[in-house]
Amino acid sequence: MHWNDVLERQEFWFWYFALAFPASRTEERSLPVHLRPSTHRDAVRKIEEELEGKVLKVPVGSRYSLQIDFAGFGVHHLDLVGPSSEKLELGWVDPQFCSDSFPWVEYEAIIKFLRSNWSGSFKMPYAALLLLHYVAPATKEEVRNCQSSIRQRLIEASLFGPKDADILSRVIFPPDFRLVHWTKDSQRGWIAAGECYSLRHEENEFDHGTLRRFLQSVGADKSTDN
Repeated sequence: MHWNDVLERQEFWFWYFALAFPASRTEERSLPVHLRPSTHRDAVRKIEEELEGKVLKVPVGSRYSLQIDFAGFGVHHLDLVGPSSEKLELGWVDPQFCSDSFPWVEYEAIIKFLRSNWSGSFKMPYAALLLLHYVAPATKEEVRNCQSSIRQRLIEASLFGPKDADILSRVIFPPDFRLVHWTKDSQRGWIAAGECYSLRHEENEFDHGTLRRFLQSVGADKSTDN
């Protein structure tokens, strides 16, 4: 599969962020017709058939990759693949989603690293958009950062114009987007606490060591030491 050919199609992004869009037809009417998922139903179904069972790897340096496994409608899973091909599950998006995988500071550092060391077979802005679905902002300012990042990447990738990108950024990260409380642990790094949907929650068993080695390899763990 030629991923640039897939990722440059608007219908892919309607599919990928499907569960972020209004669930009812009444709510959907608040969007311009051309930005309503129902307008693109047939094209989205076609791309869903193409994607089911496919795997996309985002290379992060020479030793690691972030792997996205595609399943049903708007359903995908994120894994970290290490130097020996070992996998660490980071989260998933489905109706019982568990997508609070990265605090904003880690995401920002990962994207900064990718910009300087990109070796993927598809355009870098697509990687930034894909990984944004797994960011869990902790403050209203970070929600605005997520909105700004989605808007910029959609424009940078020539997927949507500024006006449409602005609307979509507020659909995917609305102003009242739920916030996640992250706390810094000296041994484990950032830990999610309270009510959230994260494998990195303080009450879960999680391989923090493997994730932290990955974050250190891209300079992201330094970003969390402040």
